[in-house]
Amino acid sequence: MKKRGVTLIIVMVAVVIMFIIITSASVIGSGSIKTANFQNYQSKLSRASNAINEYYLKNNKLPVTGEEVSVDTLSSDFINQIVDNNDSKNKLFVVDASLLQDSTIKFGTRNYK
Repeated sequence: MKKRGVTLIIVMVAVVIMFIIITSASVIGSGSIKTANFQNYQSKLSRASNAINEYYLKNNKLPVTGEEVSVDTLSSDFINQIVDNNDSKNKLFVVDASLLQDSTIKFGTRNYK
């Protein structure tokens, strides 16, 4: 009389297939999350730029504190970008986000260090 049931090989194959599916789904999901975070970052930068321009048009001055940003606190990639844009002779100032109309821009203040 033959016993019917699931063999160990079938269970192992099923576990391996589930592992492959879960791994590929997590890799795809993490890439999507990174893309969404980057797009959110770009959106915030765009809104900040628009708010700064709007403030300048209304007040004829930039919404900055008197504090200059030291070049030593910047990443080498950012410094290279400043040099590439011929902005190395210009001063960098801290934007006073409290002067801007968009309250969502205040996220990330003082993160230049």
